[in-house]
Amino acid sequence: MKINLNDTVKIRLTNAGRKFLLDQHTAWCMTLSPTTRENQLAFNPLPKEDDDGYSKWQMHCLFSTFGSNISMCLPLLFDTNIIYEDGQW
Repeated sequence: MKINLNDTVKIRLTNAGRKFLLDQHTAWCMTLSPTTRENQLAFNPLPKEDDDGYSKWQMHCLFSTFGSNISMCLPLLFDTNIIYEDGQW
């Protein structure tokens, strides 16, 4: 089986994952000028979720966004079941 890092997967964020994304977005906004910051803070950074609560991510984006915060000692940021969309497992 081959998996490409550009392939799409679906994950279900936990509340901790949603908070992580919001905190990450807010921290980034604080690096911007006041006018730009105000506009960006109004933007909702959370991904669109389907009726079952899953959001789509390219695997490299998922790793880049959450990678350093995935550990046995940290809260789960998304459910451990990942749905692979671009191929069949």
